[in-house]
Amino acid sequence: MKDYKKNIWSHQRYWNSEDKIKKFHHQSRKTLFSSEKFALDQLKGCVLTVADLGCGGGSFLSLSEPYIKISAYAGYDISEESLQIGRKFCQSTGFSGADFFLEDASSPDVIFSQDLIWSTGLVQHVENPVKLIEKMLGSVSKFAVFDLKASPDCSSAWEQGLVSNEAFLKVPYNILSFKCLFDVICSFPHLKIDITTYRITPFGNAVINDSGSN
Repeated sequence: MKDYKKNIWSHQRYWNSEDKIKKFHHQSRKTLFSSEKFALDQLKGCVLTVADLGCGGGSFLSLSEPYIKISAYAGYDISEESLQIGRKFCQSTGFSGADFFLEDASSPDVIFSQDLIWSTGLVQHVENPVKLIEKMLGSVSKFAVFDLKASPDCSSAWEQGLVSNEAFLKVPYNILSFKCLFDVICSFPHLKIDITTYRITPFGNAVINDSGSN
């Protein structure tokens, strides 16, 4: 079996392309998805420092305002053009507590110590989603929120090493099996982990139910 995982991922090339940046900022991030609103509802009224992984143009700063107060913000992204959008936004609003870093959030050199680690729409797009999940759960001080795509199949294409560079550029998703996901979660028995399932709809992510906690 050919191992496609070795040095073939083009996630940086994909997310740095001009059309993807334009589409992401000007179409998809004007509102929160239902799943994101659900998560922020649980934190409503909190004053938090935030690490925003895959922050793009820092839209979380404004979209989260009805829910939480951000005292300090660190945004991480692999697109410098996206980060510039975030810096300009902060300049225009006068918010001086934000820093934006051109970094791959899954890199071992990036350390998180903030109250909230926020990472929606990122896990399924990185080279190694399991590595990023383990890093977030291992860095939690108060809260971590992330979403991902998972399948009931025994072993996903990503886990089998069958996702090619060409396939990723067309549909840039790493999908984990339920078994793989729960193996990772259960390796952190000291954490309280709430799992909410949702489905993709034409209007965004629709929360189905809160299916419990680990």
